[in-house]
Amino acid sequence: MALVQQYEEKIDKTCLNKCLKAATLNDSATCISLLVARGANDLESCLHLAQKEKKHHSCAMLLLVMAAYSGNAGIIRKLFDDQEESEEADHATLPPDVQQVAKNGCVLTAVPIDIALKQGNHQVRDLLLLKTNVNEREGSVNWSNLYLQQLQLKWIQKITWVKSLLLAGNSFDTLPHNICQHLTQVCYSPALSTLYLFVWVNG
Repeated sequence: MALVQQYEEKIDKTCLNKCLKAATLNDSATCISLLVARGANDLESCLHLAQKEKKHHSCAMLLLVMAAYSGNAGIIRKLFDDQEESEEADHATLPPDVQQVAKNGCVLTAVPIDIALKQGNHQVRDLLLLKTNVNEREGSVNWSNLYLQQLQLKWIQKITWVKSLLLAGNSFDTLPHNICQHLTQVCYSPALSTLYLFVWVNG
């Protein structure tokens, strides 16, 4: 099931956007993501509010969502302080505190990833995924509960250093047919409708 759904007929947009403003002022990235998933869309004004009031978690989440909608990979690179910065980034003067929030994994990326997928912005989706719960020092990646509907080999090939990859709580129904060329062990529940994966790579 897709995470972001359309609720416009059930919830008044004005009400959603008022709640989005309140969540922004409360610096609640989690509430922002839930409201966006239900149709709140007053993103630009809430971003200005977050910047004015120095609500760093709100700012980071709103930037992720806006990048997911627009396909602006430069914002993602700038947020996570990548060395390969893109000229596409329109928010070139991000406060260090906002970047730190993003790099520390303090904002959940499931909603932005789902938005990017729906908008066909695959570069942004891939960048977000490769910045989500990735710990190269420990050799671990946790992509649980991101509502992913497919597992692509190119993602695995980007994390060849990984020793353990956790994919519980996603919506896979199959795995790539040649995935065993890259994984040493794949364990999962027989019930594909509640697929839980724990994958050891290079173990």
